[in-house]
Amino acid sequence: MKSLKDIYHMHIEPSSKKFYHLPPINYNTYTNMSTNMSKSMNDSIIHARGIQIDLAEDDFDRLQADIASYQSNVNEKSTYNSNYLSNIYLNNLREERIRQRNPTVAIAYEKYQSLLNLVNSAYD
Repeated sequence: MKSLKDIYHMHIEPSSKKFYHLPPINYNTYTNMSTNMSKSMNDSIIHARGIQIDLAEDDFDRLQADIASYQSNVNEKSTYNSNYLSNIYLNNLREERIRQRNPTVAIAYEKYQSLLNLVNSAYD
């Protein structure tokens, strides 16, 4: 299976931009909303590096059309099919997070993908 990078001829590189996210805060856990709150908020800020994605305008237009088509197809399908596609998508996101957090799982997944590609090439 080709990646989005290959399909849309994307050039991806690190960016100098930094992003900061603050996770949701449960205010009920704080009795003193002064120093405890600000210290906890500063400790919980999530830092993320930015990336830059360059692609040709026609590839970007095609990407937008493909996304619109996917959304249209999902909306037109029955509730069962929509839930099925959503579950596949959410499962893929969950598995990706697992691979990002566990290098051993990521290595095993890469080997699995290599084996699938090798076997798949025999059917082409």
